[in-house]
Amino acid sequence: MIVLREPQNGQYATQQIIYEGAIVPLAFLDIQVLVERLLA
Repeated sequence: MIVLREPQNGQYATQQIIYEGAIVPLAFLDIQVLVERLLA
């Protein structure tokens, strides 16, 4: 999964490639989403 953050001038300043584990949406810090579940 590719996570893009910090949009600036039509591009993203931060890009992460995540294969496993959990991601936390910045807007909902109390929620964790398992990457494996999204990619299954």
